[in-house]
Amino acid sequence: MLLALLWIFALPAMLAGLDSLRAGRRQLRTVAAELASPPPNWTPPVTLIVPLKGLEPGLAENLQSLAEQDYPDYELIVAVHAADDPAVDLVNAKARLVVAGPGRTGTGEKINNLLAAVAVARPASEVLAFADSDGRVTRGWLRGLVAPLRDPAVGAATGYRWYQTEAACGPCCAACGTRPSPGRSVRDERTLPGEAQWPCGERCSSEPEWPSFGMER
Repeated sequence: MLLALLWIFALPAMLAGLDSLRAGRRQLRTVAAELASPPPNWTPPVTLIVPLKGLEPGLAENLQSLAEQDYPDYELIVAVHAADDPAVDLVNAKARLVVAGPGRTGTGEKINNLLAAVAVARPASEVLAFADSDGRVTRGWLRGLVAPLRDPAVGAATGYRWYQTEAACGPCCAACGTRPSPGRSVRDERTLPGEAQWPCGERCSSEPEWPSFGMER
């Protein structure tokens, strides 16, 4: 009787786990195919906006990655609350600096910074893109972010971030079957301590405290 009850409860859980595993494998194949696809050729004019506040590890490199996108026509606007913010000294020469000031009462500082940057965006831009200063991106990030907007039914696009422990990744990349090389940034995503980058673009973190998977905003 006890064994029968065990199977009644355990079997659905096992089936759900198998279904989740199959879904994960399908997602992995989709990601691998996307990474292997050529960069999109649809590149409307873009204004890329980054709010800043204070110094953080890797900030100069993060801003540099945003200033060196493989994108033919985009402007980079960096917005701060005050001109004496220490992050101002690290703003790339290719970026326009906007000092937002006090902004609207009752609105958070970051939102005020974003609003001030949007207000001075060039009229020629057809797309507004936003990025946080703690992310380091690959050169094709902006192309990939903008590409879905080619569909008239799509009004906004975002990105995903996956975290996976070294033990879960195993010795080889599940997407391309090769071993990782030391690296830090992947697609649109955040620099993490102790991570490695797979040659196909996936990444594996050696920090065991990171969750197995996490979805970016």
